[in-house]
Amino acid sequence: SYKQSSAQIGIVMYDILGDVEVSQDGKSGTIWVEPMVSMGQISHFLNPKGWTLPVLPEMDDLTVGGLLMGVGIETSCHKYGLFCEMVEEYELIVGNGDRLLVRRDNEYADLFNALPWSYGTLGFLVSVKLAVIPCKPWVRVRYYPARTLKDAVAKFRNLSEGEAAPDFVEALSYSQETMVVMAGDMVDERDAKPGMRNEIGKFYKPWFYKHVQEFLDSGVDFAEEYIPIRDYYHR
Repeated sequence: SYKQSSAQIGIVMYDILGDVEVSQDGKSGTIWVEPMVSMGQISHFLNPKGWTLPVLPEMDDLTVGGLLMGVGIETSCHKYGLFCEMVEEYELIVGNGDRLLVRRDNEYADLFNALPWSYGTLGFLVSVKLAVIPCKPWVRVRYYPARTLKDAVAKFRNLSEGEAAPDFVEALSYSQETMVVMAGDMVDERDAKPGMRNEIGKFYKPWFYKHVQEFLDSGVDFAEEYIPIRDYYHR
């Protein structure tokens, strides 16, 4: 590919730079990371501390720099938008060698808005300040099997657009007419009911899409369980 034939410069930019900077009200925070930090690193670092990215793409090896320079459209959120909308500030080296701190509210606002999907053409990304929010250790997942496209779309819209929208909304489609719509909310340890916990990250567990298909095939209209948050993120 073009990457192998291009001049390559080895860099080591895999670090999470310090701890979470918490807001005064404790309801939000930020964290500085270098561009080669992966989603797996971030969730492993943040989740035990009770924090998470508002939008966290599910593949462990996806990097912050790759997601931002390429928009990161693989995962989006009905509450927070795309991954690039989590950025508070970019640290960027531009073509003349200047180091810029790029924010949506400073003199580089136009550059801030142009960086997603720029694939590194506007500068060399050095670090990023990302927004983080509080999280809980478990996700209560509700499954709604739908056997017509109309019902599935209606359920998905109802969950996404409702006043009390859940933390997570998604769907897995198994044919043109059949799918399982899922809603998830983060819950505390005490609220994750024994006997309904499913650590789907275990090596012997079925692939998640096959696990969900069982609800569709069984004929039930509703099911629920509790999944550890990192297992849920990285299915």
